[in-house]
Amino acid sequence: MTALLLPALQAREGWAFAAVGAALLAVAAAAWVGR
Repeated sequence: MTALLLPALQAREGWAFAAVGAALLAVAAAAWVGR
């Protein structure tokens, strides 16, 4: 997970950080629905 966050933070790209956040939300939602 850290390996995905570091490039986004270093690049300071808003869309990259948003994509990481959206992926985390998708994983959390899938885990919550699937429990």
